[in-house]
Amino acid sequence: MDRRITRRSAVALGAATGAAAFAPAVLRPAVAGASSGVVTVPLDGSDLRGRVLRPGLRFALVGLRGTALGRGTVAVRARRDGGTWGPWLPLHAGAHGPDGSVTPATTEPAWTGAADELQLRGTLRGPCDLLLVADTRPAAPARRQAHAAAVGVPTIIPRAAWGAAAVPPRAAPAFGTVKLAFVHHTVNANTYGEDDAAGIVLAIARYHKNGNGWNDIGYNFLVDRFGRIYEGRAGGIDQAIIGAQAGGWNSVSTGVAIIGTFDTGDAPPAAMESVARLLAWKLPLHGAPVVGDLTLISSGGSANRYRAGVSVTLQRISGHQDGSSTDCPGKALYAQLPQLRARTLALAGSSGLVPPAKLTVTFDAPPQSVAYGAALTIAGTVHDENGLPVAARAVAIEKQGAARWVTIGRATTDDTGRFSVAVDWRLGGVVRCSVATESGLAVSRSASVRAAAQLSAVLKAPHVRIGRRAVVSGNVTPAAAVVVVVEQQQHDKRYRRVGIVGARAGKGGAFRAVIPLKKAGLYRLTVTSSAKNGVDGASAAPLLVRAVRSVT
Repeated sequence: MDRRITRRSAVALGAATGAAAFAPAVLRPAVAGASSGVVTVPLDGSDLRGRVLRPGLRFALVGLRGTALGRGTVAVRARRDGGTWGPWLPLHAGAHGPDGSVTPATTEPAWTGAADELQLRGTLRGPCDLLLVADTRPAAPARRQAHAAAVGVPTIIPRAAWGAAAVPPRAAPAFGTVKLAFVHHTVNANTYGEDDAAGIVLAIARYHKNGNGWNDIGYNFLVDRFGRIYEGRAGGIDQAIIGAQAGGWNSVSTGVAIIGTFDTGDAPPAAMESVARLLAWKLPLHGAPVVGDLTLISSGGSANRYRAGVSVTLQRISGHQDGSSTDCPGKALYAQLPQLRARTLALAGSSGLVPPAKLTVTFDAPPQSVAYGAALTIAGTVHDENGLPVAARAVAIEKQGAARWVTIGRATTDDTGRFSVAVDWRLGGVVRCSVATESGLAVSRSASVRAAAQLSAVLKAPHVRIGRRAVVSGNVTPAAAVVVVVEQQQHDKRYRRVGIVGARAGKGGAFRAVIPLKKAGLYRLTVTSSAKNGVDGASAAPLLVRAVRSVT
């Protein structure tokens, strides 16, 4: 909940001296507005040492926001119901963020566990806000739900299981490429239990979205100390989703964060094994080896270690600090990265060393024409240079635009190398399938698929008195001009054209045509629509109407 405390009530956090400096400062949050899960408490920037702060709510994650945080480290510790204090946790300056954006003036959040009192140490250089994420637990225990593991795919707990419905993304995900992985730590106490981990992920998501103002949680994946992997940013575990985990590098990387603090102590073996299994699947999926160097051009940004345009050599599995101005993932975990790379390669095998020199992408011949708005199914196979099927490989379905190919669908190959996906088809065009490899794109042949309007037409009545009018109505999608060809049956049973009547469809595609019938006989009415903006015209089934002397 986005609660704020008045500046008057926050004065108690200032520079009290003597015995009063250790008296608890009781904070009384204002009435909540719209629920966001984040409580904001203004601080006046005084020396906070020794002050016990009681915000009046049960919280679990803490951060600071403000332009006056300074370069010094501020630390936090917390306790519950007057019990034993937890460890001091550093509130590092933020080093994450979307590409091309200014890193928000917030610290990285620190998970304290359920608590109702806290202390800060360090000097603030002016007013700032204390950000508290309320202690909440997902409705569905994460350990009971997981993505079904395919061959080579580690078990991954989906967003629904850690409560992501409470923090839906602000916008649809963006897609990039995955050429390397950045390893992070989340900076929190390492003593959390199995039932706490899903709540930690939810709290971080709330902080990233509602504290930092991002679209969604920044990390693509998170791993707890028990080795369980969590789906992070929305969009699909097998897709190249652009996160906010390494500003200036997000569009070419994936980011995995181990839940905990690893400045002095190593990350647990279970967590390291799961990260290795995750990256042994994820990097080859996108055509990237799991070991070796690559050279990239920095996109810059306020948290980037390099200015925009600089050529930088990074390892396929890098620490966050390799690309950004931060100590993440902690000195101890950073020292474990060589071991992580070796284990990842051992799990990936030959697929993690160098991708096949050549991939062949073929797709089943699509229909020549698809009704406007209907589903076009694209299916095919991916093989390596030896003709063997390539499993668990991301495939992009692309349509040729005016200046470039545009991705309109995505699929992943199964164990036999096959893929299939249905895409909405509205405008005719040229389609192909592509797979990313280290040397570029492997593409299928292209095919032209037309789009045809959907047209329906009905008669108001099958009989009309001579001299009266037949009425035809219907609908055409997309809306376009309609023509009714009028034919009269002759003595030899053949039809001869006797007129053409036009009609214009309204915005919703509905039309109505009135056809005068001056002579007795049987008439055939054929309704057609014109082509428009890349959509072929269509014809409805002929309608028969008889002009008679009287209608009973």
